[in-house]
Amino acid sequence: SASIKAFNEGAQIQFDIVNKRGGIGGRKIIYASLDDGNLPELVVENTKRLLDDDKAIALFGYAGDATVNAALPIIAQRNVALVGAITGAQSHRSHPNLFPLRASYHAEVEKIVGQNLQLGKTRFAIFYQNDEFGKDVVAGLEKSLAKRKLTIASSGEYARNSINLGAAVTNTLRGNPQAIIMACTLEACAEFVRQSVKLKSTARLNHLASIDAGAYFKELGSLTLGLELTHVVPLPTSIGIPVINDFSKDTKEVAS
Repeated sequence: SASIKAFNEGAQIQFDIVNKRGGIGGRKIIYASLDDGNLPELVVENTKRLLDDDKAIALFGYAGDATVNAALPIIAQRNVALVGAITGAQSHRSHPNLFPLRASYHAEVEKIVGQNLQLGKTRFAIFYQNDEFGKDVVAGLEKSLAKRKLTIASSGEYARNSINLGAAVTNTLRGNPQAIIMACTLEACAEFVRQSVKLKSTARLNHLASIDAGAYFKELGSLTLGLELTHVVPLPTSIGIPVINDFSKDTKEVAS
């Protein structure tokens, strides 16, 4: 996906700058990557290949809850670190071998709920992928609403790796929600938006940071107007934030 491609490019720049400055203890970092096709069985195969054939001393940047879950038994057995994992799952917050990059889905949902309440919106629904990712977001929404003595008005789910939404859209809209939490892949989210527009829904659509904004606009065009997408890390164009300034300098140094 576009977001994973950008992540890998940014990581390569960081590794290149470390190598250009002498590496770690004089040893250069070799960044090898394999495509898992978003399939857990390939995650297992690739992880063993990286550790056994490539002799990796650490794993980096696995993206998605199902991907990380598939690798966890191996990294626990081998006692190897998985650094910079792109996962917001609550269950991944305390694993001794896992070092997530992003904030948790629960923290993200808490911010979304708080913002909507400030706008006077109290009826929440959720459209979610029926897997570890979606169910964790549902749990986070239930927790956040329970603190305010609220409950989920309605919900709709769809199968992982599918854009066949079936009755998911009408189920999500059944409770006449004012705000909908979108825990879905880009393709499924886009299809939900198209169908909800046809059904003349006026609910505020709040997407988690798993959606790449540029790719989403390319998919939906003018239908993206008014959609909400959260960010859990600063944009590389956010000049003024120290870590972004450092990254900008590193990028120029690598290119020189």
